[in-house]
Amino acid sequence: MGSSSSKRVTETLQSSADFTTACTTVYQQSLSLTQQAFPGLPRYQIASASDRLYQTLTSINLPLINKWVNSPPTRTQIDKSIQRTVPDGDGIVTVGESEFKEFAVDLYRDVIVSNAQKAVLVKVPIGVAGIAGIGMFTRSGMEVVGTVIGVYAVGVATSVYLSFGG
Repeated sequence: MGSSSSKRVTETLQSSADFTTACTTVYQQSLSLTQQAFPGLPRYQIASASDRLYQTLTSINLPLINKWVNSPPTRTQIDKSIQRTVPDGDGIVTVGESEFKEFAVDLYRDVIVSNAQKAVLVKVPIGVAGIAGIGMFTRSGMEVVGTVIGVYAVGVATSVYLSFGG
């Protein structure tokens, strides 16, 4: 789950009309909550906007979100994405709509790739143990068992990678 996975998730999120609409809707809602007091969304309100974005994304049933994001991003994940995408500054720092979407893509890319890595770390050892057990039971050669384990591991990784397409 390296950079190619991150790029694939980023491309999928950026090209998703539903994801863009959700970001726009949440951004506009957040601006109205501040009663348009700022030229954009204040940096300190991005975390609460992120919570609303999660609720919106899960309600519109985006396959990539539904499969890999089973809980709202944590405050730590949100803070890391804010640090990467929203510059610090003097006074109240605000973000525009495109910057908010950039933040959202960064946040959900990291959450999705992280959860996919966890899934691979769970699936592969269980499958390997099962294959090895069957190999011992059938008294198959080590070469055959090793090959089957390798094919299984590649298959799981490929399946996860392909699911990033949406």
